[in-house]
Amino acid sequence: MSTLDDAKIIGSVYEVSNSGISVILNDDVIIKPMAYGNTYKVGQIGSYVVMPESDRSIIATVVACSDMGAREGHPGKRSLQVKALGTLQTGRFERGLSALPVIGSQVYMTDDADLRAIFATYRGSNFSLGVLSNFDQERLYLDPNKFFSKHIAVFGSTGSGKSSTVASILQKVQHFDNTHVVMLDMHGEYAPAFRESGNVLNITDLELPYWLMNFEELV
Repeated sequence: MSTLDDAKIIGSVYEVSNSGISVILNDDVIIKPMAYGNTYKVGQIGSYVVMPESDRSIIATVVACSDMGAREGHPGKRSLQVKALGTLQTGRFERGLSALPVIGSQVYMTDDADLRAIFATYRGSNFSLGVLSNFDQERLYLDPNKFFSKHIAVFGSTGSGKSSTVASILQKVQHFDNTHVVMLDMHGEYAPAFRESGNVLNITDLELPYWLMNFEELV
């Protein structure tokens, strides 16, 4: 990622726990997007910060922002609550942490170049589910082997696009080597999406040998 120069320091860690990390902002940090050739989002919920730790950098996202002095009538001392996501080492992002930052660790803001480095780890897999909601210039790339090695569920209300999402995901991986997908389409809604690239079988065309059935199914 780009160099973490002093101009990007926004504060320091003042509290660390299993549930999160608290950051006290420097007095001269303005909590609004600023432009210095790049776009910075300081204190915006969902934005990202970096905390150097030994030979790696801890990547965290902002989950809360508060003015601690405002409660006592003395506004100005602001803090962030951040949640660690993973580490960036030698240009590769990995989820999870081997160690949390210590109190006093400096906290840096991120710019476009930093975010591209963070989210470029699996770019070579060419498997993307879409763009990042708060950084629409960068796509979210995943490792398809890790993604499909776990159980996946797609939730949403009627008409929200669950079927379209599933079809889009499978269309993205169907051309990968050694990819085999068997879909049980109970309502016949996926056939149009795979008519040209898949083998669509009608239930009436299937023949099962009798020895495959149990007694209840036979009678």
